[in-house]
Amino acid sequence: MNKKTRYILILLGILLFAAGFGGGYFMHKYLAGGTLGEQYAYEALDEDYNLTDYDSFLADYPQSPRVAEVKQRREKVRAMLEEWKQLEEIGTIGDFLNFKANFNETRFNRLCDLKIDSLEWANALKANTETAYEVYMRKHPDGTYAAEASVALDLIRRAQREAYMRRQAEADTTATDDEQQPQNLITP
Repeated sequence: MNKKTRYILILLGILLFAAGFGGGYFMHKYLAGGTLGEQYAYEALDEDYNLTDYDSFLADYPQSPRVAEVKQRREKVRAMLEEWKQLEEIGTIGDFLNFKANFNETRFNRLCDLKIDSLEWANALKANTETAYEVYMRKHPDGTYAAEASVALDLIRRAQREAYMRRQAEADTTATDDEQQPQNLITP
């Protein structure tokens, strides 16, 4: 290898090192602490229900133009979590419907739907009527308890058919017995 080639390779190595170092510095500055880092941290808060993450954003980016919005979102999440904690154990169907209307958050809407499904199933079980199971099935055709509701409906309908058949058989037997009884021919 001649001097000229060696000189070019050394120069190329220095340029590659400088480009790598500069690129690493750029990535660190803008991804971790600059505008890109702030953007990623802000986007990570979307549908985030961990208050600590909001506090971290506010501590890491106190000069961000998004501080007011993040504080507002943090307060909404705090209020939502407090209300959810109260509802989770003793909430009624109406409570969960109101929660969905007030907060409209995807994850919690799904949890509300599951709670409503369970409460309406409990109501159907308590009533244990054909109408109650039909109402549950109409509201929750793919609900958690849809299969159980279908079985309960079948059992109730089968029992109703059997009771009807028994009454018909008894009525037929009574009618036949009445026909076989001799008529009292003496009139008063």
